[in-house]
Amino acid sequence: MDALKNFQLDLCLVEPKGDINVGSVCRLSSNFEIHELHLVNPRNLFSNQAREFACAGETYLDNLKIFPSFKEVVSQDHHYVIGTTGKTGKGRGALELHELQQIAHVFASGTRVLLVF
Repeated sequence: MDALKNFQLDLCLVEPKGDINVGSVCRLSSNFEIHELHLVNPRNLFSNQAREFACAGETYLDNLKIFPSFKEVVSQDHHYVIGTTGKTGKGRGALELHELQQIAHVFASGTRVLLVF
C-alpha cells in the first residue's frame, strides 16, 4: 500500500445502477484509502441498502461527488485518467495490470489520478 501513498487516487463509477454496487465500492474505497468517489449520472437515488453494504465506507456514501456527465468529471483537476474495460481490441490500447504496475513510478507525490469504471 505504500506505493498508493505517493499519489491521490479517486474512483469514478459511470451510470451505476444498483445500491449494492455503490455500497460495495464505498467499502472498497475505505479499505484502500481512496481519496474521493465520483458518480456520473447515477440511475437512482441510493437507499439504505447502499449504506448497509458500505459498512466502514459510509463516509464515502455521505460525500459522493455526483456529476451529470463524464465530461464534467474529467475536466476536474486530475493529472491522469485511467479507464477500465472488459473488452480489448478495436485500438483501445489496453494495458494489463502488470504493465500498469510497471509505469506506476510516473505517479509522483501530489499527482491526482482518476480510475474510471
